[in-house]
Amino acid sequence: MRAALVLPLALVCVACATNQAPASSYGLGRGAVSYDRLKEEGAKCAAAGGVLKPKDEGGSPNMLSNYYCDIQKRK
Repeated sequence: MRAALVLPLALVCVACATNQAPASSYGLGRGAVSYDRLKEEGAKCAAAGGVLKPKDEGGSPNMLSNYYCDIQKRK
């Protein structure tokens, strides 16, 4: 009987601990860059606590794949 009560409580605690996913940077994907698309992606990135940045590897600044959302780890 006691085990039947402990298991659901343990699962609830695990769910609470994993409720917030850790912040991580992500790329913008494929496609051509436009002002509206960068503005939209920049707003999404800012809402996630990040900053939209170009990649340092070079490449064409006209492609979305050369940009990423840099999200710093929370302290």
